[in-house]
Amino acid sequence: MSLKTDIIKTLKENRPNLSESSIRTYLTTLINIPSKLNTDIKNIKLKWYDDNVDNILKYYKDTEPRFRKTKLSALFVLTKNPKYQVLMKKDIIFDQQLNHYYRGVYNSVPYTEYFYLHGSLEPHIIQHEAITPVVNKKQLFLNKIDELKDKYNFQDNDYIEIVNFLK
Repeated sequence: MSLKTDIIKTLKENRPNLSESSIRTYLTTLINIPSKLNTDIKNIKLKWYDDNVDNILKYYKDTEPRFRKTKLSALFVLTKNPKYQVLMKKDIIFDQQLNHYYRGVYNSVPYTEYFYLHGSLEPHIIQHEAITPVVNKKQLFLNKIDELKDKYNFQDNDYIEIVNFLK
């Protein structure tokens, strides 16, 4: 069997209710990962995604959480490796808090007027001084959890439990 066939089969086995569009998205994502790490796709098997967890996570370390979480979700569904899930859950929590902040901003009168005048809030919000502390506090919090994880040798399941408790 080909790698694509193996990936599709495994995704369907691991997540039977996954929609066809999600399978296509995950497949495209998963097929592109080896080339980003300078690995020839012809030479890999499914096990490669499990064997290279640290390299993959290192590659995506500086990717924005909102772009990274789909990749991590695909990797987790494929491999069931908790290392992918840990970072994915962090990204989801970060994204939820950022969205919560955006909802508050979108409902304020000055931002609504800005949107109607300019058609987008992105440049205005990103430069707005109110978002920086929110983003920085969230990142500091996640970094502190990582420090504690290393210091007290938390297992991935412990970390997931802590993050879920804090939701």
